[in-house]
Amino acid sequence: MEGKRPAVFQQLSIAKGCNPFTFGCGTFILCTIGLFVVSAIFIGITTPGTTTDWHTNNHQTLRIPTERGIQETVHIDVGSSISGKWATQGLDLTLDGPANDVTGAVPEKGPDWSEQISVQCPGNGACPTGEEMILDGTFTVPYVEGPVSQTVTGHIAGTVYWPHDLGNGTFDTKSTDVDVVVQLVLGTLSPYDAFMRGPDGFADAAWLSFGLGALLALMLAIRFHLFLRRQFLS
Repeated sequence: MEGKRPAVFQQLSIAKGCNPFTFGCGTFILCTIGLFVVSAIFIGITTPGTTTDWHTNNHQTLRIPTERGIQETVHIDVGSSISGKWATQGLDLTLDGPANDVTGAVPEKGPDWSEQISVQCPGNGACPTGEEMILDGTFTVPYVEGPVSQTVTGHIAGTVYWPHDLGNGTFDTKSTDVDVVVQLVLGTLSPYDAFMRGPDGFADAAWLSFGLGALLALMLAIRFHLFLRRQFLS
């Protein structure tokens, strides 16, 4: 014969709806929605095509699932320089083919260093001067003619100038040609992808998750308080 179950287990096994979840229908539904939202955010920020920030190196191919009129952001690593400083007259995205569309990608940036460059040393005797040069830019995908779904190839190209350390506190200015092959995989983004790629999509989803979490914590606290009251009054 089965022994009598502990009182706590009996309380937790009597659920008003949504059995066997012991905190009730409302909390269970809230948990489900919260899990769905968090999963959607995680998938959104880890799936190519639902981000607008693209990282690549010079002379590599960058493949971007996108659609016409979408603004994309690129970060191009072109090597190292003193304190990561660089300058350029601008880099353009030029599409191959008959259209030969040209749009600005990395804006003009003048030299922000003088004849002497101050470098912060960590204090252990070593004073490294080389830091990565990351070129940040944005471009809007042109309205390419032809089928809605197609792959268009282009190049982000231009020249970058940077200070090269010669040692003994001296440097000269070098130049590097930038040429990144860009493949725009054109199509129509799903509503979810469009939302995640929007300027406020991630922030809105994060606030929604925070609100659901706070509401869930409040409901659990209230139910736990009621549970303790039943235990003391019984």
